[in-house]
Amino acid sequence: MRSARNSRYIKKFNRSLILKSILRNSMSRAELSDKIGLTRAAVTVIIEDMIRSGVISEAGKSNTSSGRKPVILDINPDGAFAFGVDITREGCYIGLVDIKGNLRDKEGFLFGGSDKADGSLEKIAESINRIISRNNIGRGRIRGAGISAPGPLDVFQGVILNPPNFDEWHNIRMNDFFMSRFSFAVNLENNANAYALYEKNYGRGAKFNSFVLIAVTTGVGAGIVLNQQLYRGADGFGSEIGHTSIDFDGPECDCGNKGCLELYSSVPSILKYAGTCGISVSGWQEIADKAEKGDKGCIELIRREAGYLSAGIINCINLLETEAIILSGDISYKPEILVEKIRKETEGKVITRGLHNVSIFGGSKIEDLNIVSAASIVFDRMFCNI
Repeated sequence: MRSARNSRYIKKFNRSLILKSILRNSMSRAELSDKIGLTRAAVTVIIEDMIRSGVISEAGKSNTSSGRKPVILDINPDGAFAFGVDITREGCYIGLVDIKGNLRDKEGFLFGGSDKADGSLEKIAESINRIISRNNIGRGRIRGAGISAPGPLDVFQGVILNPPNFDEWHNIRMNDFFMSRFSFAVNLENNANAYALYEKNYGRGAKFNSFVLIAVTTGVGAGIVLNQQLYRGADGFGSEIGHTSIDFDGPECDCGNKGCLELYSSVPSILKYAGTCGISVSGWQEIADKAEKGDKGCIELIRREAGYLSAGIINCINLLETEAIILSGDISYKPEILVEKIRKETEGKVITRGLHNVSIFGGSKIEDLNIVSAASIVFDRMFCNI
């Protein structure tokens, strides 16, 4: 019995390894065999099965100068789909995404002042059914729905717990609702983790073994990838960088701690400080635009933001020794000035200085990143054999 379980595990592991390899670069069976260390016979057996299932396709022959031209393998974008559902405090955005990370169709709606969570959930289900019908997608090709939402969350039971300023959505059992409406799996993650999974599988984090994605919006969150696996912690709360203290004598946070990073570096905190300085700005995008044009007040706001974020980033690097820091959320808009100032703040203060540099950069710039990132929750489970 144990031997059978081990055999099944090895087969699933090899399938996920092949999927991840071809996702990065299309290649021949021989190249795949050399890359992952399986025999060509073993690779061929798995590939043929995945071609029959429609996940992998043969994409023509290589342009070799002599000899038999090898057949190139690629991920078939029509072979598997997932829904991405991004729930924010303002509204909900739903989309159909293929396994290569392409958004095929989308809908969305804003919450009204009297909207309740149960009514909004019904609207999401209706959107999913309309999108399925419009695109004529067989439900067997839909691998699941990934839902991203503000935390805190119970990601293992699929429950939105008690996010601040989101009272109507407290204790909402997302998995129970969606599994009562659809036959496919449902996976819930916080927004920052969803962004990290997109970067790991499709974006700028794909070339790193370990990185921390820091998302700054109305709050500050992180998605931590270690050894190409998302780190969640024992109960799913292992990446709350916004609630690490950078000032023991600072103001008390809603979490009960004092001087939390989020109290200084979230977008509302930046705007509040700007107001006290007589700087009139509506959001991070306006700050970045004006700083790019040389506005001294907005450059100072970015310098201040860099200082606060650097405190959290230095802690991350010294604790985890990751290869990269990816800036996401609102601060990924025109991040050049912010990145430059963070590099200056951190370069002389991390333990690994002089040994190697940590890459710091803005996240991927694609349209509807929030929806595609939510769908990445589902595809990551395919790629990582979860």
